[in-house]
Amino acid sequence: GRKGMRIGTAILDSICKLIKKMSKKLGIGYITLDAYCSARKFYINNEFKYMKTHNPKKLKRKSKRDPTTSVGMYKNIEKV
Repeated sequence: GRKGMRIGTAILDSICKLIKKMSKKLGIGYITLDAYCSARKFYINNEFKYMKTHNPKKLKRKSKRDPTTSVGMYKNIEKV
């Protein structure tokens, strides 16, 4: 796919809105995910944050050594 088309953001928004819709009945407070380090900027731009266990400064080096390195991220359901 081509970057800049915002298709990924549109899909992520749809998923997050669906989860928010179900959140009251299911008791969901946060959306969590494991993102490839190479995609972390995409998730940051979509208001996800790093889990406290990760040091963002070390992620760049890790992702260069292994492109499949992932990082835990989360988003408060109230921010959807």
